[in-house]
Amino acid sequence: MPEIGWVSLAEIAALRGRLGLPVERDLYFRTGKRLSAYARDARLARRVVV
Repeated sequence: MPEIGWVSLAEIAALRGRLGLPVERDLYFRTGKRLSAYARDARLARRVVV
């Protein structure tokens, strides 16, 4: 079930996939709005429980 919460960047950095490759970040990703706006939209659509 989706939820909004905290995440440890150290834990993400320690993750490895099936081939032992680390998580990559997209340096060119840009959001259309703030996280709070996405969260509000998801709550209104009943897609995220806080």
